[in-house]
Amino acid sequence: MLGIATATTGSFSQAVAIAREVIAAHPDIIMSYRYLTAWAAMSGDLETTAGPRKAARGPAGPHDRAI
Repeated sequence: MLGIATATTGSFSQAVAIAREVIAAHPDIIMSYRYLTAWAAMSGDLETTAGPRKAARGPAGPHDRAI
């Protein structure tokens, strides 16, 4: 809830830090990863947004090659 309130005020980098703390303490709460990704994107931190997406996709498959 604190992360949501912080993001609502426009402090996305602080909200990202809070989301990271929640994920470290409770890695099974999937919604925290969604918030982290959204808030990181809103703060312009695209490097952070790539992490959860790559982890969710799992290992590369035959359709993941570059065109």
